[in-house]
Amino acid sequence: MSVAQSLSRTVANHPGTFKMTVTRTLPMRMTALRMKKNWHPQPPAASEDPFASLEFKVDVRNQENFARLRHHNQFLRPRDTSDQRFHTKFQKEVFNIAYENRSLAPHKWISWRDLSGEVAALRNIFGTIGINKIVSLKQDFNWDVIRQFYATVFIPATCDSLTWMTGDIFCIATKQEIQSAWDIRFSSGLRLHDEFTHNPLSEEEMAQFYIPSAAHKIGGVTGMKTLHSVAHRILRHSILPRLGNNDAIRGVAWTLLDAVMTGKRFDVIHLMLYEMALSKGSLTLGVYYAPFIMRLILSKVGNVNERLDITHSQYRPRFSATPLAPAVDPADMGAGQVHPQDIPSSSFAPPQSSGSGAYFGMDATQFFDPVLQQVTAGFLQLNSRMDQMALGQEAITSHLQNLQGGQERINSRIDTLSSRVDRLDSSSSTGYPLQYQRRHRRLDDSQPPSQD
Repeated sequence: MSVAQSLSRTVANHPGTFKMTVTRTLPMRMTALRMKKNWHPQPPAASEDPFASLEFKVDVRNQENFARLRHHNQFLRPRDTSDQRFHTKFQKEVFNIAYENRSLAPHKWISWRDLSGEVAALRNIFGTIGINKIVSLKQDFNWDVIRQFYATVFIPATCDSLTWMTGDIFCIATKQEIQSAWDIRFSSGLRLHDEFTHNPLSEEEMAQFYIPSAAHKIGGVTGMKTLHSVAHRILRHSILPRLGNNDAIRGVAWTLLDAVMTGKRFDVIHLMLYEMALSKGSLTLGVYYAPFIMRLILSKVGNVNERLDITHSQYRPRFSATPLAPAVDPADMGAGQVHPQDIPSSSFAPPQSSGSGAYFGMDATQFFDPVLQQVTAGFLQLNSRMDQMALGQEAITSHLQNLQGGQERINSRIDTLSSRVDRLDSSSSTGYPLQYQRRHRRLDDSQPPSQD
């Protein structure tokens, strides 16, 4: 009797004790035999296709149809492919076509030891809402493993579980398992996409993120308060990644930043799975959360025996040693104290701000207002000089055009003179001036021919 048959008989004799999965040797090179408690050996058997009226084909020219097909649960359909890495041919097509050249959204992890001075308060702010550990999570990953995850994953509308294939292993992760793998303290709270849709921030509320006396534009990062600016950059590299312009704040990013800086507890898993669902239903969005997905996969299947060849690099916020804005007390923003168990073991307590007299004995407003006024005046002078340079450039361009026209006229005259010189050279070869030749030629032509 084989090992697999023996284990199958054991499971049959002890139903409900555990479930197992026997894997095959495939290109993904998973472990030959796995047993896990509450492990699903295979997708639920389907006798007929509940989506038989739909044609599951990848058409890269039809984004709307692609999104609709991607949000159907492929694991409810009968298996129609011999490739054990996929449940359906459609999943395999998505893997080979839609994710062949897809861009990875940049992800970086933060070390709280890199933050000092007033921005060190962000550790307590992030810890209060339970996301101080997930943003410091470091996990290298493998691109093919992530591609297979995205090609096969099903995310329900509730965004509280994930179902996917890794190698030939069928995986299900509940919200509690995701919370544990990603080291998130809370699994409930505001649903930020709903908040953004039904209760978006007003422009007056957004303006609170900026230094009043500094030049700024709502939606940009220039002129933001220091804590808000650094917090936005950390979030941009972790739980809300984006491709493209790093100097813009758009959409749900406003709601997220407001929740973090005001200490509002929100559902982190719902936020990330919602963003993941948007990504999987798009042909153009980047691949989000690769390090976190890899950590979840490892927590479910153990070692994937694949080389984790893409490095999850560290993010070190760059900011001036001199505060760019008045320090903000976490208590003023609704942020309380972080529990000791939520502080990463690799971190240490940062130095605290010395209060309102930290700016050379002056109040922050008294210290910064003159500086900002000088900076603004400098920018105005710079703009004036740039305008003058632009006018000078226009004058130079006009002179160059005039010179070019003069050069063309000179070239034309040179050509005329050259032609005249050629004719003079021709006449000199006969020994008579050109006018003399022309006059005598006319006289000769007028005389009748002689009759001998």
